[in-house]
Amino acid sequence: MKAWIIGDSFGVPNITSKWYDKANSEFYQGLLPGNDIVKGNEWTKQVAESLGYEYSIATNFSSRGCSNESILHKIDWLLDNMFNSEDILIIIPTTSNRFMYKDLKHIKQFKFDNIEEIHMPTAGGVNTHIPVIDEYNTLHRDHNYEEYKMISTFDKLLSHLKLHKIKYLFCPGMWTCKQDQDSNFLEGYTPTNIDLTFPAYDIGLEADKDYAENLLKRKINAEEKWIYDHFAVADLYTNHMTHIGNNTYAEAVIEWFNDK
Repeated sequence: MKAWIIGDSFGVPNITSKWYDKANSEFYQGLLPGNDIVKGNEWTKQVAESLGYEYSIATNFSSRGCSNESILHKIDWLLDNMFNSEDILIIIPTTSNRFMYKDLKHIKQFKFDNIEEIHMPTAGGVNTHIPVIDEYNTLHRDHNYEEYKMISTFDKLLSHLKLHKIKYLFCPGMWTCKQDQDSNFLEGYTPTNIDLTFPAYDIGLEADKDYAENLLKRKINAEEKWIYDHFAVADLYTNHMTHIGNNTYAEAVIEWFNDK
């Protein structure tokens, strides 16, 4: 029985990021854990194995900086090609303000069977430094509607999975982070299948913040805040958490699942 992980960066296998060495040496005094500690301890692996499923890198289809459209494409491809009835889907949706755009320098025709790389780059998660794209992202989109559209789409997907008795765990940690910050989040709309009491990523991120401050034996003060924001622990690991954050978040997800 295999666990298939499909999502954004919070679902990827965990290793140090390209910013780790510089930030760890210049700000964290060489105290942060490296790959010898964090590699292979991702919360998705812990959760999958706690549910009795086999986890492997080969069955993890998550990708940093992807859009919800690419996540939905990968789910369709997997169900049509490799998924077995005894397996489970672990679905990790991303924020709704990410969208694909056609890069005029690298136009790739969409082909359903090509899932090795996204056929178009994604904007919204990061600044593209392309004025018209970034302006469209910030000024010309109804973000509340985009949020509703994506949640509604995934909600209907989960109805399909239930109808066909496909086992899944839906992990909307990004959405529950937003819900915790906005009391009017999707006011008037209640998804049928999506439970927005799912643990927010803040649980793991806050555990890492406390961990980093304990390593430094002090709080990050206001004058250093710009440094901390630039070299935040979340930027230094591919799934945004150390072993501490991953362990803490995995425990929260497993407890939530058991309570259900």
